[in-house]
Amino acid sequence: MEIDFDAHLKSGEHKHDSRTDALRKKIGMGNIQSKPVDKNEVEGQPDQIVEIPINKLVVNPYQPRLSMDPDTVRELALTIKEHGLLQPIAVMPMDDGKYMIRYGHRRVEACKILHQKTIKAIVKAGEGNNEKLMSEALIENIQRDDMHIIDTALSMRAALDNKLFPSMEALAIIIGKDKTQVSRILSILTLPEKILHDIATKKTISDRVVLDHLRKVQDPIKCNELYKWYLETNPSRADFILKVKGIEVPDVKENAYSIKNTSKGCTIKMGALTSDQEKIINEFIKKLLG
Repeated sequence: MEIDFDAHLKSGEHKHDSRTDALRKKIGMGNIQSKPVDKNEVEGQPDQIVEIPINKLVVNPYQPRLSMDPDTVRELALTIKEHGLLQPIAVMPMDDGKYMIRYGHRRVEACKILHQKTIKAIVKAGEGNNEKLMSEALIENIQRDDMHIIDTALSMRAALDNKLFPSMEALAIIIGKDKTQVSRILSILTLPEKILHDIATKKTISDRVVLDHLRKVQDPIKCNELYKWYLETNPSRADFILKVKGIEVPDVKENAYSIKNTSKGCTIKMGALTSDQEKIINEFIKKLLG
């Protein structure tokens, strides 16, 4: 889904509130017109698992994710095809006979890939309002490791703008983060809008520290140059920080390499390999992990 930030550019100044609202409205995350029906009007008991036609589902307008990774959705579809839908989605009945997805959007998309006509869902009636929907969607998504930093920042900004939480401190407590962390994540939205658009749609950078240093560059031309340099060279976090500070970063030698091992995985960076070298390394890694 393409997001045109240029339509909202204003020379020199950008307000968080208006920009966030404009972006969310463009991608279908604005105000919702339909209202939930009364609890007594829902057929069957609330919280009962039922089969609902997929064509009667509508997206939660407060869904924080700006996009879904197609590969992840396809993997989920394969899992559902093999094992079935292990966790039902949750929906809220609308007054037009349709159901709003409260959470489970990726499961719905995966079932669409499989051409399924219905999906298991938990119907929650009489509990919905805009504030609750946004708060629920934010908390449910923000606690997932695969939530992109831009999606997180926009969701936090929208939650605060809509006064779902009385303060930044309250929001930080609810989502289990420090106030300083929340502040730094929100500050990423001060990046030039073209860069923000590129990151949001292409998921080019997810490192919060890198983005935090990039947004501190006041000159938009310099900021754009640094952003392009990062994409072209894929430097380490330390090298990028040096570059931002104006310190010359040495070129990576052809045979140089670095290894970064964390609890989430291991990353190896090196220069270009010949096909024979690549084959040798692949065989070694297979043996190492075997």
